[in-house]
Amino acid sequence: MWPSAVPRELKEMCLQDFANDMSMLCLQQSICVLCNSRVLLNTMKECSFEDIVDLEILHEDSTIGNIVSKIKNINGRCNI
Repeated sequence: MWPSAVPRELKEMCLQDFANDMSMLCLQQSICVLCNSRVLLNTMKECSFEDIVDLEILHEDSTIGNIVSKIKNINGRCNI
């Protein structure tokens, strides 16, 4: 007892969904100016400094300095 064949329309729809999700528009990346992380552009939110009520929240994580120095000490250069 074989399963029935997958309808052509469903295959085409799946292929189109895959092509859309793999398009350069969907895969564009950018760097966050706050955390220096590379993320998908469509997941980022752009805002102006005027929109940020408390600029004091824009500071680096207190552990980032330790992380970077440990990475540099592994072989004398930065591996990030």
